[in-house]
Amino acid sequence: MIVLPLGGPDGELSASMRYLSQRYTMPYKECMATLTDIGTEECAHGR
Repeated sequence: MIVLPLGGPDGELSASMRYLSQRYTMPYKECMATLTDIGTEECAHGR
């Protein structure tokens, strides 16, 4: 079922949203870019 990998507290969508929301608190642009890359990669896993 497609909902199981995406949904829930340990799903890809939750992980992606955590990374993408944490990027706004990073003091350095390199850290922000890394979290953006990780967050978008997590989005790609759900496909």
